[in-house]
Parts: sequence; structure tokens; C-alpha cells
Amino acid sequence: MKWILYFLLLTEATAYANFFEQFFGPSKASLFSDCHLVENGRVEKAKFLYENCPDEAYESEAQAYEISKNFSVPTGLARRVGFWRKIYGFYGKNDYVIHSSLYPELVFETVHQFNPEDRVLNKPRNIIRKRSRYFRDLLARMQKLNGAFAENAEMVRIDKMMAHIKDPQKYINVSKTLRSQRGQREFVKLGLESFAPYRPYIEAEFDKLQLPRDLSRIAFVESSFNLRAYSKVGAAGVYQIMPFIGRKYMLMDQVIDERRDPIKSARVAAKLFKDNYRILGGHWPLAVTGYNHGPYGVKRAVKHGGSHDLVTLIETYNGKSFGFASKNFYAEFLAMLFTLKHADTIFGDISSKSLPNFSEETLKKSMKPRDLLKEFGVSRNVIESLNPDLVKAMKRSHYRIPRGYLIKLPLNEK
Repeated sequence: MKWILYFLLLTEATAYANFFEQFFGPSKASLFSDCHLVENGRVEKAKFLYENCPDEAYESEAQAYEISKNFSVPTGLARRVGFWRKIYGFYGKNDYVIHSSLYPELVFETVHQFNPEDRVLNKPRNIIRKRSRYFRDLLARMQKLNGAFAENAEMVRIDKMMAHIKDPQKYINVSKTLRSQRGQREFVKLGLESFAPYRPYIEAEFDKLQLPRDLSRIAFVESSFNLRAYSKVGAAGVYQIMPFIGRKYMLMDQVIDERRDPIKSARVAAKLFKDNYRILGGHWPLAVTGYNHGPYGVKRAVKHGGSHDLVTLIETYNGKSFGFASKNFYAEFLAMLFTLKHADTIFGDISSKSLPNFSEETLKKSMKPRDLLKEFGVSRNVIESLNPDLVKAMKRSHYRIPRGYLIKLPLNEK
């Protein structure tokens, strides 16, 4: 069971009843029993696969369902959420899914890169570019043919996949929106291993503000709970806290960056969710979207879109900055919740460790690293394991850890 999903992807034409049962539930699995992956060609470094499913499968993907007592998937987001569930729990790091940014559920092909044992794989950009161009041209021809493509198997497959879209210009419009998305399966599994030691402490931060614990899992959407995550726009830590937010609530200087501490970051993330929920009128879909787009950006979307319904805003609001990332953020969150809820089935055994029991203490005076170790009678390794934001500081012998810094100290070594 541990490797069944990945094994299915590498099989050229394998029924995926087990896969869909895990992702859609036993009651719907039979509708997907005829689905299988078909090889659509190959080159030296990759092969191309597509999903072949009956009509009933595509219809079933649009059904609403509950994930937890606080969060459910509405009909209007079901297909979108289904796509991200596959990205998080099925497709791996060697898989690049060519799909539409306008309708993410439209998966035209998966480029599977060979050599899965390689530790570092470069994105097969040229291959993806060529395959995307092929599908763009194919969609443009489909628009011109106006439905008269019964003898072209590739066109028939795509037409069936797009049957739920009523736009008469859908083929040409979708042709302009193709992009690739890398599978995240291995990254999510590694994140679960990193998350395990911090889980009780992070959940406690959300409990303090009487927030659903589900919200703490936004860290997996933001970074796959990668403890070293740092974005090109300067966001850092598992919760990807932006610099302007970090400076408002946390200690940030050239040496210490508290955004690197998962527990401190969770504390700030919980506060942001609390504020978002208040600002956006008590609507969790909007509050979660606000974590990515900013609460006032979402408030502006509500004003211009004339609705508090996120599905309506996604379909009708075209604000300049309300793009692919913002429109998919809540769907990604729901998909991640589902994936983590079924982690045992999807990923198998997850190795985990635990943090030593600790207490938090505010430094009453600034200290050099060696003085801090002497003051509290702890080793450098213990301090760094409990305070990942201090790792850089502990290497600077002349740096003074500032007064007011909140340090975690082991109960058994203090």
C-alpha cells in the first residue's frame, strides 16, 4: 500500500480504482474503475501519460463533500480541489502536469521524467514547452472544427474532459491558459515528518485564539512544511511570513529571524487568521484566501464582485492581482486538508521525532551566545534544536542576542 500510488503512475495502462477510492471515497470508486493511465508517447528523458476516464467519472468530480466539521468542499470548487488533491497525494516530484490555469481540472497530459532515483532533477522545460505547444495548437484546431472531430481520438478525449464547460469559445480560451504543475507527493510526506515534533505546540497556538486547528495546516500549502523555506519575494519559514508582517510581530535583524521558528510563526499565522476572519465578515473561505491575497485585497474583491461567495468571485472577479495563486489558494487548502486527513493511506508510515519538553523565557538582558549557554546550563545543540531562529546567532561569537528575545529552554536541562 505504501507505494501503490506511485507505482500506478509508472504503469503505462493500469486501472486506478484504488487511487480514486482513496481520493473520492468507496461510494464513488466504482465510477472510476475504468480509468487508467495511457502512454501518449516518449522521448529520451520522459514519457507522456494521460488519464482515460468514462463520462461518469468527470461528472462525479463535481460533487460536494465534507472534509471536517469546519470545512467542506462546495460543488463550485470540487473539480478544482480534485486537481490539487492529485498534485499533493498522487503526482510525484518527477511529474509535470500540463493543465489549464482557467480550469485547473483540465489535465491534458503528464510529463513523467525518467531517473526517479536522481536526487536533483532539472525541470524538463523544453519538453514541457513542446507538449504545451502541441495542445495549444490542437485546441485551436478544435475551435475551428466546431465539434467535427469524431475521428480524432485525442480531440474526442479532450472534448469529453471539457464537456462541463459551456463557453462556446472554450477551446481557444483554454489554449491560452496552459501551464505546468509539478507533483508534490514526496514534499508533502517530508513535511509530515518535519511537522510531527511541532504539531502539539502549533495546534496549541491556534487553540489559544479559539481557531479551527485545520487552519494550522496552511503551512503545508505555503511550504510543504519545509523548515528552510524562503521565497523569491522574501517570505520565510513554514508559514511564509512576509517581511513587513514579520517586522510588525517578530524579531528580525541581520542575524535573528524569528520567522524561521515554526512555533513563533504559527503564533503569528493564527493572529493573521483571526484578523482576516473579523475583517472579512466571518467567512472562512475568504479569510483563508486573505492569507495569500491579503484581507483588504479580498475585501476589495468582495466590493467589486458584489458577493461574499468565493466561488462567485473566482468566476467573475478579474482584479489585476487576483490571479491563479489567489483563486486557487482555498482549493489548495481544502485539498491539503483532505490529503493530510488520509495521510496514513496515501503515504504509508511517517517517521517522526518529538521535541524535548520546554518552557519559554524572555531574556532580561542581551547576551553573547557563550554567555547564554553558561547562564542556562544548556548545550548549543539543544538551544539550536529548540530555537531554529538562533542557529545563525550561535555562530556569531560577538553577536548579542537582544533583551526581550523569547527563548525556549528544556525543562530537564534548565
